Amino acid sequence: MRYRFLELDRDRALIIEYGGRGSLLLFGAAAGFAYWVVDKTLGETFKQAWVESEAHSRLKDFLKSGVL
Repeated sequence: MRYRFLELDRDRALIIEYGGRGSLLLFGAAAGFAYWVVDKTLGETFKQAWVESEAHSRLKDFLKSGVL
């Protein structure tokens, strides 16, 4: 098994020649943790920005008016 990553130019690249079960498990755990961190930090940022937006305020007022 031979994979090429981060090809910098024609002659230089990061090459992974072997990936055992432990290293693949570690890579998967690190990727999952990184996704969780990004989801929590950016998710909270976007959530707070939506709550403070004018569009959210107008939608809330529209739904409270009982038109539907």
